[in-house]
Amino acid sequence: MAKQPKRTPGKVDRQSGKTTYTYVDLDGIERFQVIRTPLDGGGKTFTQRRRIEGVEGWVYGLKAEPYVNMGGWWRRAGSVKPNDEVEGDPVDLPAVERVLYRWPEWADSDFVCLVEGEKDADALWSWLVPATTCAQGAASWVGFGYEEALRGKRVHLFPDNDAPGIGHMVEVARSLQGIALKVYLHRPFDECGPKGDVSDWIALGHTVGEFRALVKATEASGSVDLEKLPEWAQVAKPKDTTGSLDLDGRQKAVGKPRAVDPLERVLDALRAHGSRVDSRGIDDYMAQCPAHDDTNPSLRVKRGENGKASVECYASCTVEAIMSALGLKVSDLYADEPEPRSSSSSAKISGLEEALAPLKALDGNSSDDAVRSAIEKALSIGATLKSAVERDEVLQGCDSFNVVGKRTLNSRMKELRGRHEREQRRKAEEERLRKATDLSDVTSMEILAARVNELLNTVERGTKERELKAQASGLVVNYFLQNDRFLVDSDPVEGPDPGIPYVVNDDQVALPLMDRDQGLRVLLNESGVNASEPAYRWIMADMEAAALKLGRKVRLARWAKWVDDTTLYVSCGRSRLVVARVVQGGRVEMSIEPNGTDGVLFAADASYPAWEPCEAVDPYDVQALRPFLESPAEVPAFTAEQQQLLMVMWAVATFTNIRHVPVLLSLGDSDGGKTTLLRMLVRLIHANTADVSTMSRDERDWGVSVSMKALHALDNMDEAAPDWFPDLLATAATGGSIEIRKLYSNNERLMMPITAAVAISSRTARFAERPDIQSRLLPLFFGEMDPSLRRNVNDLEAEVSANRSGILTWMVEVALSARPKGRALMPEMRSKGVDTGRFDAYVELVVGTDSEQGIDALANLKRAQRLAVTDPDELLQSILEYFDAFPERIIRGGASAVIKELQDNTEVPLPNYKGGKRIARKLREMRPTLDIAGIHIEWEAPRDRSNGTTFELRLRKGEQSSMKLDEDDGQAF
Repeated sequence: MAKQPKRTPGKVDRQSGKTTYTYVDLDGIERFQVIRTPLDGGGKTFTQRRRIEGVEGWVYGLKAEPYVNMGGWWRRAGSVKPNDEVEGDPVDLPAVERVLYRWPEWADSDFVCLVEGEKDADALWSWLVPATTCAQGAASWVGFGYEEALRGKRVHLFPDNDAPGIGHMVEVARSLQGIALKVYLHRPFDECGPKGDVSDWIALGHTVGEFRALVKATEASGSVDLEKLPEWAQVAKPKDTTGSLDLDGRQKAVGKPRAVDPLERVLDALRAHGSRVDSRGIDDYMAQCPAHDDTNPSLRVKRGENGKASVECYASCTVEAIMSALGLKVSDLYADEPEPRSSSSSAKISGLEEALAPLKALDGNSSDDAVRSAIEKALSIGATLKSAVERDEVLQGCDSFNVVGKRTLNSRMKELRGRHEREQRRKAEEERLRKATDLSDVTSMEILAARVNELLNTVERGTKERELKAQASGLVVNYFLQNDRFLVDSDPVEGPDPGIPYVVNDDQVALPLMDRDQGLRVLLNESGVNASEPAYRWIMADMEAAALKLGRKVRLARWAKWVDDTTLYVSCGRSRLVVARVVQGGRVEMSIEPNGTDGVLFAADASYPAWEPCEAVDPYDVQALRPFLESPAEVPAFTAEQQQLLMVMWAVATFTNIRHVPVLLSLGDSDGGKTTLLRMLVRLIHANTADVSTMSRDERDWGVSVSMKALHALDNMDEAAPDWFPDLLATAATGGSIEIRKLYSNNERLMMPITAAVAISSRTARFAERPDIQSRLLPLFFGEMDPSLRRNVNDLEAEVSANRSGILTWMVEVALSARPKGRALMPEMRSKGVDTGRFDAYVELVVGTDSEQGIDALANLKRAQRLAVTDPDELLQSILEYFDAFPERIIRGGASAVIKELQDNTEVPLPNYKGGKRIARKLREMRPTLDIAGIHIEWEAPRDRSNGTTFELRLRKGEQSSMKLDEDDGQAF
């Protein structure tokens, strides 16, 4: 399985204020970093650094040129100052392969936004909007081959509100003609002022819903026409974009080599030196002079006559001193021709052509075996080739390029090698299990089957039917008793009941005796009993009775079992389990072992379908698990990102058996993806053996479902629920048992614990109107899905199936890493007023975020439960509208007087509440809800029965009701 990309946003050093942005390639390999340093009094500077194999310390600079060792780090030789202490002579170091920011995260998306700056890209990613940028600002696009990464995509360009920013994006648009599917050029955000950008626009309070509307409107107007640019975009001159980047970092060209721009050369040298560079207009800049200690930019750099660059220091530094400090010559202010491509590069390309000849020879053959063979041959020939850019150049010309999934050769080979290694491990495990089997058991089973068949054949002829059935049953029962194969699971059963009977087969699978389990049928068939024979039920009943009376009392594991905070056992099919342990250094190690290892035996009816530990896959990176969510109008702080976080943590708790979790509620209109999300979660936990179901009207069906699954999902719960349903739903969310008929022998009812986490999709959630139900919900608010982003359900299921083992591996790692942290956070949660009794599963799983983010998400969830699960109550809506209109007023009086005041001053039609007592009760019940809106209710008890309760409603000073809050559309792209 190919490794999924990890999120790589900028990391802020809180002490220095510096932000480090890491650029990685499609294989997740770090190429270089950009460091953003804030300056005193405003402004910022950017530096670039990288690691080079065989060179100790950071190398500051991205180009191929001489560098000197500054004592643990490397600097461009041309930027060394006279008083600097260096170690050794200058060393020629190669250039770095340039890549776009957060490339692996948007590589598979057909939509991406290009902005000017890593900060803007991270701001859009916080809304789950794919975004990228290039390093070194607006003047650094041409010549680095970025265009190929955007091939076939819908690219939205967002320029900064200045001439260089607009010119940069027009230049990008030109370079993408015939490469990108569509290119859309957005007008700068004028409301943000000069140099305003996406981050400034977001800081003004704009929402992702507004951004999505802006994208849709721009796409509706069509892609950019470079021949008819709008007036605001006509600030940039067309530039030659035929250049691309050679393997050693030098510019190459299609056809005649293009001249190096002297102005760009000087600007690049200033930025590499660490000087601050500010734009004053088109081809006009102010920068910190490198020839003297310059705190405020005093060096003017602009384009002169005939395309030359002009430098002028207002502190009277000479041109020679300035260029020397930059490591340049005065002649570099004039245009020159780049060096031609070196012969070594040509040799590399030639070698690659030879290596990939087997792929070209496929001639469009899409057979996976043929592709695998060709790749293996190519690898053996070109094993020393390392450049992904170089390989992709040749792959573009191969008919088999699409066959290998548009990945680099290394990515494909990693996948094939991983598949081969997993297959070898599986075969070795099967051989080990086969050798561990006692061969005498197999012989005994054969003898047992022969004798049972002989007896049953006699039964079929009608001779002494009852006696012969008893003899056949006795043979089977005695065989399993003598081999100690009967177990009684007493752990999950409450009360005086004996427990649940099981029989263990040769593969250490504990099969339940009370249901018609397929594994049990196979086992009895091996012992000579066919499920279609009359004796089958007889033998089943005898086996059940023998197990209950004589079987070993055990505590079988169900789904997953925690031993302590550092060891977790997870079922993996019926005969195997995964042992996950936290080892030294906090690392999590996993191995697949036979069922029963360390005395942990999973019940067959409580085991997950087979999976295997592999490279972890972050569920945030799987589109099937990224629903289109939005914030509820009443609680806009409960963002889509917070809902996504809690949903993923809920899934982790469900899979690793951290109970009990709230009921997951997918809430929204039709066609929003509610059912699809539940189906994906069910397929993730139970694989393709389960699906969402509809509500049964029989309480017993519900009991069987929630006591025999890890996840039970109900679809379209829109009609009125049965009277018994709310109570049992609340029980499922907080832990408890349900009475269910289980025993065939005497029809006894057992109190079975509810093992399933419950998920429900609904448009109205009428079943959740009770306060005790609302407080046990995790609502997810679905928005309207963009039709252009809708994917086929079969494709989503295939994505979950392909990544299932990787996601489950990620969940186990998260659970083991987070459980101790969660316990440490308990006191803090209590101090914040969060109900740890209901949400400790989430607290234990706050990982990848600090405690405050987890606490905020839970606090906002608590508000969303009260305000946004069902339609607003008429009385609640009327009170909120009243204080929106009259924030200074106070309502005081009896229940009827409150209703009259509301009816006279609001337009909300209130029903007939049939008496003041009912009104008084409703006012008391909604006090916690109104507290969230800033409305406080107090009441005075009547001194005698003739006077009713007196209420006082007022808006707290400095607070507003929630009716006028803006909606925050948190829908993901």
